[in-house]
Amino acid sequence: MPIKVLVKKEISDKIDGFHMDLKNRIREALKELETTWPMVRLDMKKLKGYDNHYRIRVGDYRIIFFQELGTVKVYDVSHRRDVYKGKD
Repeated sequence: MPIKVLVKKEISDKIDGFHMDLKNRIREALKELETTWPMVRLDMKKLKGYDNHYRIRVGDYRIIFFQELGTVKVYDVSHRRDVYKGKD
């Protein structure tokens, strides 16, 4: 069953500001996420303390999202040192 991946415009603009290689790797990870659930080929882990919140590791960057009813909503893409700050 395909998954619908929703990315806010501000997050998409942030991704567009990354260098070309990182931008392509993040977009490929998001495309891969659309195919099936759960993903075994992506470095994906559930976030502790949250229901249905996950992260995908792309090098030193993390894609943070939550999944519900066939939809994935991306709410952050940042460097690993910054991504978990203020998520409480």
